[in-house]
Amino acid sequence: MKRSLFTLFFIIFAIQIFANTTIYAPTLNSPANGAIDQMPNALLDWSAVSGATSYEVQIDQDSLFPAPTSYIATVTAKNASELLFNTKYYWRVRALSTAGNSGWSTFRNFTTIVKITNLTSPNNGATNITPQFDLEWTAITGVTNYDYQIDTSSTFSSSILVYGSVSGTTPKYTTNNLLYGTQHYWRIRARHSFDTTIWTPSRNFTTLDSLNLTSPANNATNQSIVPELKWSLVKGSSKYEVQVDLTNSFNTPSLISSTVVAVPWSAAVNTQSIICDTLNFGLQYFWRVRSINNNDTSKWSAVWKLQTINAVNMIYPLNGSTWIETNPKFNWDAIAGINGYTLTWSTSPSYASATTVNIAANTSEYSVNNLGIGVKYYWKVVAKTNSDTSIVNSFSFTTKWGVGIETTTLNPSNIKVYPNPSKGKFTVKVETSNSLSVDLSISNLVGQTVYTEDLTINGLFTKEINLSSLPKGIYFLKLEDGKSSNIQKFIIQ
Repeated sequence: MKRSLFTLFFIIFAIQIFANTTIYAPTLNSPANGAIDQMPNALLDWSAVSGATSYEVQIDQDSLFPAPTSYIATVTAKNASELLFNTKYYWRVRALSTAGNSGWSTFRNFTTIVKITNLTSPNNGATNITPQFDLEWTAITGVTNYDYQIDTSSTFSSSILVYGSVSGTTPKYTTNNLLYGTQHYWRIRARHSFDTTIWTPSRNFTTLDSLNLTSPANNATNQSIVPELKWSLVKGSSKYEVQVDLTNSFNTPSLISSTVVAVPWSAAVNTQSIICDTLNFGLQYFWRVRSINNNDTSKWSAVWKLQTINAVNMIYPLNGSTWIETNPKFNWDAIAGINGYTLTWSTSPSYASATTVNIAANTSEYSVNNLGIGVKYYWKVVAKTNSDTSIVNSFSFTTKWGVGIETTTLNPSNIKVYPNPSKGKFTVKVETSNSLSVDLSISNLVGQTVYTEDLTINGLFTKEINLSSLPKGIYFLKLEDGKSSNIQKFIIQ
């Protein structure tokens, strides 16, 4: 009886000791058995084992593990390193402890990725691609480099093949100096120290063949004789060639040809311009631009045309105006790119016995004193360059009549038109020291009256006017009270 009790006690004790010291094999979690397209640094993951101090991982191309690569891990996951591409691998794990090691887990297998899975940009068959463009693809982890090839031949065998490599952390390559208007093919492969993927299937894109002009708009009129010509930037251009001529064949002695260094393209800066050499007045010009890089020159852009301004825009005194002060200040719109103005006034429409003054290019007004009372005058102003003179517009006006000192009841400093420019809705503000009956009229640049109204003004007066239905342009507001008049220029845009 005592022997039986002792035997039972020993068996229970042995079972308890075995239970406390046995280490079980881990359970594999991922990759799933039979997984494909795994990275060369595939992450191997398994469940934790109680009592384990570390784990041993084996990877082999044979399920019997005759020549495995082994890793020791203190956590329950381990990245493989530089596995061969398009290769089937087997893996297993066992737990290690001071009390002993577990048996090996059931093995699993996975197959590594064959090639880069996707070329992402540009889309296959894309057009109007700039010579400098980012080629992008999906990343592969665990590689050291990506190799690229770009060619005009789908077999990547031409003499202008572009090839090289970028870091394995950068799945992107920026092209440079590609040919304009040409179909290009490209492909990518990945590599590390021990292996290289196959090339991706090639994609193609076509570069743009010419750039776009942006301003002045095609067929623009009344343009400056030193117009700013603007076009869209082309990424990867080193310079641009600009031509301006009197014919669209660009072969006359008047041809202006300029080359300008390209500014870097950015999201904030996507156009470039040049101030043209001085053109003649009132002529039609044609212009075009092409892009140049270190390897090629694009086709010319579409040909646009513009018409230069033909005459000085005379503002004050307005043509046909009356009751003008005898010491008026002639005023006109400034013109850029000229050498100066010639102002002439006379009491004769043929400008016999006229007074002529030369005025600097940076001045667009001139004051005259002691004109005759109640006299009709004619005036004109022309702009001059080294090679041309604007056409002549002749305006007339009549000075105030009366004897003695003239009293100006409509003081220009007390008349405001705002906002100016406007969309056509604006306010007229007038301040007088006494009650006045005033005729308000508005005319356009060619002298047509577009608005009239009779007003009674006493003290501070404001009037809102809506001309938003009128065309954009320059207009003149005239106030007359029978003794004096005042003209205000305003713009509808």
